Amino acid sequence: MSTDHRWFDPSHPPEQAFSIAAPLFVSIPAGWQALWKDTLRQLVSVRTADREFSLNYLSLELEDSLLQLDMPSPDPVLLGIARRCAERSKFICRQCGRRGKLRQFNTHEAAALCAQCAAPELLGRAIDDVIRFPSLICIGGRADRLRRVPEVLRKLFARAARQSALNDDVAEPSMDAAEFRRWVAHLEQVRSFLPPSASAPI
Repeated sequence: MSTDHRWFDPSHPPEQAFSIAAPLFVSIPAGWQALWKDTLRQLVSVRTADREFSLNYLSLELEDSLLQLDMPSPDPVLLGIARRCAERSKFICRQCGRRGKLRQFNTHEAAALCAQCAAPELLGRAIDDVIRFPSLICIGGRADRLRRVPEVLRKLFARAARQSALNDDVAEPSMDAAEFRRWVAHLEQVRSFLPPSASAPI
């Protein structure tokens, strides 16, 4: 590594070390930028000759849906900074930086999101499930069990179903196959306006 990039060299003044290091780590979600800058300032403040090797090979990983610092042979101080960063990232929305929480979407995907950023994620996932697996809802030519519809889509399903004259006097909203296909086509249009998934494998 060029000496110009040796931000971990304790002979550099802290602000110079920070300005050298900041451009080297760019693949960080927008909502975690402030957390990362705070963590980087902590790392800069504890630079010593003994820690140069660990900091030289520092890398950032978005594993377990957290902001993880990986480095060889960290001492207790560096390990403590890394652990605090990962722990804090559980409660910061990775998209916007507001207070959030780690939201489990299924057995292998999760993301730290606030309620506002989680809403389109949950809606998008529900729509994706309906588009991919319509036969789980529309069985025998009818979609007539509201409990089979993903929870976040049930009000939308009920509203669309009751627009049909066939459903005026039916307590349980339902659709025939043609109505269901039209509803799914509408969901596909809605999906095109939603942001891509924010979750990460765990």
